[in-house]
Parts: sequence; C-alpha cells; structure tokens
Amino acid sequence: MSQASKIPSSLCYFCGAPATTNDHLPPGNTFPDPKPINLITVPSCDIHNTKQSKDDEYFGIIIKTASGKSPIAESMIKDKVVRGFLRRPALLRSLMKRSRTVELTTPSGLVVGTAPAFEYKRERIATVVTRMTRGFYFKFCGQRLPNEYDVKVFPINPTLDEVAHYFLTRVPLIAFAPGVFSFKYQQDGNDPFFSVWFFMFYEQTLLVSLTMKE
Repeated sequence: MSQASKIPSSLCYFCGAPATTNDHLPPGNTFPDPKPINLITVPSCDIHNTKQSKDDEYFGIIIKTASGKSPIAESMIKDKVVRGFLRRPALLRSLMKRSRTVELTTPSGLVVGTAPAFEYKRERIATVVTRMTRGFYFKFCGQRLPNEYDVKVFPINPTLDEVAHYFLTRVPLIAFAPGVFSFKYQQDGNDPFFSVWFFMFYEQTLLVSLTMKE
C-alpha cells in the first residue's frame, strides 16, 4: 500500500470530497431495534449519505421482502415496512405496479400453485451495494478505492459458478450481526484494488460485487 494512495479520514470514502457526515453501511434500516452499537460508519460527503436516504429505504424493503423466510425479516416487514408504507403510500403503489403472479412448481415441473412476486429496480439496489462495497473497502482495506476502479454489482441471489462457490466456502465469514448481516471479501494478490465481496442478509439473501478497473 503506497502512502500516496492513503487519504485522511476527513475525506469522503466514495468520492474524496470533504466529509461532512458519517455514512452507516449497510443502511441502518436493515437492522432490528435495538441496533448494534458498533454499526459500521465511514466519513462521507452529503451527496453520498443523506441524499441517498430514499434508495436506502427502498433497499431495506426489497432485502427484507426477499428474506421473508427469516423470522427476523418477517418481524421487520410486519413492523417497520408496513409503517413505512403508511408514511409513503406512493412507494407501496410503485411496488405493486411491479408485482406479478408466478407459478410454484415442484422439482419435477408440476405446478402446485401461485404466489405474488415483486420485480425490483436493479439500479436502486446497485446504488446501495456500490456504496457498501466502496465503504467496506475503505473500512477494511484501509484506503479509498481509486476513481478508475468501478464496482460491478450482480443481481440479488446470483447463480454462482464453481470458482465463486470455492471462494464462498473457504474465505472466513465475518458475522457482524448474527442472523441479520454477515460478509466476506478477498483482494487479489497482484492487484489489491481488485476484490470480491459477499454480503449476506438474514441468512437468506446474498449480494455479490466486484471492484475492478474500468
């Protein structure tokens, strides 16, 4: 790690502008109350923190909905998500417009019923995962990811190839909040700015990202 690549903590983790606040990553709405006292924070400018609040709210709703088999996620859906819809009915209408009915099938292909499904706006989820990736890189790799490196975000619960499965089973898991959030990452030995990140929510929903040169 070169001294030139390090930045003082008074600069935004995302863009390097003067920091005016701290960004909580992942968004605080993904944690049930009482929230952990050791929430991860990184120095941030206003654009990459407070102006992202609507995306953070959307992210929390989608991740909890995708993790409905988790008792923790289910409880938060009944509590915080419903209250959020009461405050912002336009958000509920927006999600309902993107809902559809899907067939439930057995492994043999037999249709056994139907269930509602929501399509999500990938760009809004990717915005939050990009902030998480850059913020976690800053926090755990000790420096800001250079501007010439981009973050590639995969769809929620992506299909993993053999290499990804090998990595996922052998790199130690960092359990930040048991049952709620855990993650793991690995930097490339030749290029430390090339890295892979796995974020797991409610032991149900996996998000994967890569940092790589544009």
